[in-house]
Amino acid sequence: MCDTRRTNPHGGLIADRVTGGNDRLRCTESFTIRTWNVRGLNIGKLDIVKKEMDRTGVDLMGVSELHWVGSGDFNSGEHVMYYLGNNNERRRGVDFITNKKLAKCVENVRYISDRVMTIRLRGKPLNLTIIQVYAPTADVDVVDIEEFYVNVQSTLNQTPQNDIIYIIGDFNAKVGNGEVTGVVGSHGLGKRNEAGDHLVLFCQENKFRIANTFFIQPNRRLYTWTSPCGQHRNQIDYILCQQKWRGSIQTAKTLPGADCGTDHQLLAAKIRVRLSKIKKPIIQNKFDVSNIPKQYNVEVKSKFDILNIENDHPDELWKKIKDIIIETAQEYVPYKKRIKTQPWLTEDTIQIADRRRASKAMGKMDEARRLNAEFQREA
Repeated sequence: MCDTRRTNPHGGLIADRVTGGNDRLRCTESFTIRTWNVRGLNIGKLDIVKKEMDRTGVDLMGVSELHWVGSGDFNSGEHVMYYLGNNNERRRGVDFITNKKLAKCVENVRYISDRVMTIRLRGKPLNLTIIQVYAPTADVDVVDIEEFYVNVQSTLNQTPQNDIIYIIGDFNAKVGNGEVTGVVGSHGLGKRNEAGDHLVLFCQENKFRIANTFFIQPNRRLYTWTSPCGQHRNQIDYILCQQKWRGSIQTAKTLPGADCGTDHQLLAAKIRVRLSKIKKPIIQNKFDVSNIPKQYNVEVKSKFDILNIENDHPDELWKKIKDIIIETAQEYVPYKKRIKTQPWLTEDTIQIADRRRASKAMGKMDEARRLNAEFQREA
């Protein structure tokens, strides 16, 4: 259900108009992806990030600078989190947060390093792979930057080439406002630096384009990072898409109103693809083995006493024993009660976060910093 011949961008607003390119893919369903460098994610800030996801209509978010240790996944309210941190210390780290609707489409997650991880979504007719990255800062040794791109290239090489692939995250690179055919659009910011050269070269070699440089936006929806003094702003976070699937991205821009106490802006893209739900096994209720009544033992013993074990095949005998245990347990043993977790943040703390976001939106940075310090104490 795609139309590759339509050349007009979806919608009529200038802010959502794509510049450059002719053939564009148009698919029938859309969802939103975001990437955000959160500068560390404690439980309190996680609640704020999820709240911002719901407020801004996010289906999937990639996170940089998680600052967690280890890796894994867990449910958190109406969201599912897949995370990968450093093995030894709370630095770097990346993760994905999805709403539960999109989580039903997750086919697998690959934990590569504390700078790179991937999530694969089942789609129709093609699957999607999204790679979340956190690149070294521009002031490190060039060897570290080259090692990062080797890691990303290796990850890309191991990704099924029939997938629609997006690479998102904090690249710590400035590609600048100079247009590079097929790679950088005419709506980048600033002057390209050496890290930007690495990113552009990577995109050229792998036929990717930097989506958030191809959409006409006001500058406040282009820059992704603000210095602590508020005087300097750069575009260093990007959403990359394959050139052959460039039409799948309807718009890419930052959302300056979103706030979680970080110096990075939330970068968003709306994507038109078709996803498919994956049927997952139903989680069975667990018996409360700490509360087994005596009647259960009596019933099991009486059933075992009349069990004929002489002529049965071992497999048949095992099935009978298992059936006795399970059926008797279902009759006499209670199930474990699911305990609903309490919200980590109080309503007062959430209101502080809301006031911080409002102050930031109005440009009252001193007030926003004061509220941020208050939020950190409360959270």
